[in-house]
Amino acid sequence: MMVSHVASTERVKRKQQQKRKRLRLLVVKEGRTSMIPAQVKQALKSRTVQYGVAIAVLSVLQGFIGFLPANPAVQAMIGCAMASGIVILRFMTTQPVSEK
Repeated sequence: MMVSHVASTERVKRKQQQKRKRLRLLVVKEGRTSMIPAQVKQALKSRTVQYGVAIAVLSVLQGFIGFLPANPAVQAMIGCAMASGIVILRFMTTQPVSEK
């Protein structure tokens, strides 16, 4: 019974170390320190997150400078296309962001 408790304690310690490593705010690579948090850097590897960032940028452009001068029907079709893209990306997802 003690052996299983020790093994369990070791597993917990290992998981805590992995969690601390993932939550580290600064990523150190090749002697340099990156100012981008590790979690953000990891998330940006996801096509779904990249797609979301692109939609956000286009939304800002549309809101401030009227990037796409379109009537409501065209805007509705664009919205449906964006929603379809999100669904397609969701089905393409095979692994969590933390494993990329």
